[in-house]
Amino acid sequence: VAKDAIDKFGYQKYKHKSSPAVVKSYVGPAMNKYGEKSSTSYWVWSDTYEPPDTDSLDRWKEILKEEKISEKEAANAFYKQASGEDIDEELNYYKKALERFKLEYGRILIRVSKWRLRS
Repeated sequence: VAKDAIDKFGYQKYKHKSSPAVVKSYVGPAMNKYGEKSSTSYWVWSDTYEPPDTDSLDRWKEILKEEKISEKEAANAFYKQASGEDIDEELNYYKKALERFKLEYGRILIRVSKWRLRS
């Protein structure tokens, strides 16, 4: 949302350049006010937020496995970090997997939460 807003009018009209800053100032508060994040998450392309085709997703999961880190371990690494544990090993495995995938596909997948409109 932030990237699209910057591209369509944000830079020209307001000189916004940083999508994280736009998210923090505008998109995030609106999402929290009008939406709610579910516990469901899924993989999307980082540049378009579109879901990948089955072959790309299967390849990503295969690379993760080859680099000795599962989806669950990658997600749990951030919980471990929050509780003060060292996650250097998980980060190294994940970075290697990302680099390999990007070499093959030219872009990466990211895990995002599903949102819905507040009722």
